[in-house]
Amino acid sequence: MFLFADNAILDASQLKDMVKARALISKLLCAHYLEIHNPFAIHIYDKGIRPYCPGVNKNDVEDSTLNSWFIHRLTADIYRLSIASKEQFERYLDLIDRKSSQALLELGSIAVKYDLYPTDYNENGSKIIADPAEREHFEKCFLNEAVLNSAFEVLAYIYFRIHGQLYAVKT
Repeated sequence: MFLFADNAILDASQLKDMVKARALISKLLCAHYLEIHNPFAIHIYDKGIRPYCPGVNKNDVEDSTLNSWFIHRLTADIYRLSIASKEQFERYLDLIDRKSSQALLELGSIAVKYDLYPTDYNENGSKIIADPAEREHFEKCFLNEAVLNSAFEVLAYIYFRIHGQLYAVKT
């Protein structure tokens, strides 16, 4: 959970303003370390691999950096969720949580196969994976999990600010 002095209820209508939504996301990203800040995730994005995220076609959002891509993508999500019902917001968080878990499971199965530990989740560690297609899949899973987990953290915080209660994780 993000901790700020201002954790008061947020009027969802404020998030319909893309500038305000983007400012809130930028503030959160500056104040807290999220998985999208991981150097390996940034390296993977810089290589041209694009993450999967529900609700956004990777061809719709193209930015030069992972951070820019993430801010652009989350701004669109927050705008859409600002007009969603509480139940719709929860379903979207459920979806992101499931997709993140799936990416983590796939990442872990490749890591086990090659005896990789989380400290090996970097550019040099991924070179242990001999098959180029499997290495790319490993990298894509890492990037997907980093993006999805980061999105979940931000959106769960927004949920808390809008609805005044913590989102109950279902997985």
